[in-house]
Amino acid sequence: MEEHTLKGEYISVLKDGRLSYGGSQRWSDSPVLRGYGCGVIAALDLLLYLARQREVGSARTMPAGGPVPWTLYDRWARQLSRRYMPAVPPVGTNGWAIALGLNAVFLRQGIPLRASWGVSRDRLWTRMGELLDRDVPVILSIGRNFPRVWRNVETAFYTPGRESGPPACSTNAHFVTVTAMDEDYLTVSSWGHPYRLSREEFDAYRREASASLLCTILDVREK
Repeated sequence: MEEHTLKGEYISVLKDGRLSYGGSQRWSDSPVLRGYGCGVIAALDLLLYLARQREVGSARTMPAGGPVPWTLYDRWARQLSRRYMPAVPPVGTNGWAIALGLNAVFLRQGIPLRASWGVSRDRLWTRMGELLDRDVPVILSIGRNFPRVWRNVETAFYTPGRESGPPACSTNAHFVTVTAMDEDYLTVSSWGHPYRLSREEFDAYRREASASLLCTILDVREK
């Protein structure tokens, strides 16, 4: 089975004596970030991973290894939202705003990368694998219901190792970070936990309840 995965240890946050798998907007004292900050968290995790692996940007002020203390992570999340990609109720942020914000950060910190939002439906899985093989976490949008926005159809997240059991939870209108993929499942970071997302179920959700333009990824290329 073909697998694509990040080469380094994914970002972990230390909060209240517990270690996470990526950050979580649910921990924030800011009502806006807590309710609408999933895109900001995905962008921050991407930046922190790239900084640590490439020893650029925020790597100068973050721990050399191991978890990031919550107080430091929270300060960075607030700064990122305030300066580069505001989360605005009731929709939060969007993929184009994330790309613009990240490009501003890349330029400011001297990171030779360029972000753009969206790839074609036919290229989605291929491009995701290419990014992971290049050791770049993949920001994925699980789009909102469209065009029937009043529906509440969601796609399922599974506990790793229990993909044949009932879902751990489900969601829509949400950004996650993909850290690995195989022919059947993605491993994603969401709300500080690792989950498994079925590629087949995601395709069905995109086709039947959302749209390809809303269910896509952030593309990151070398300058």
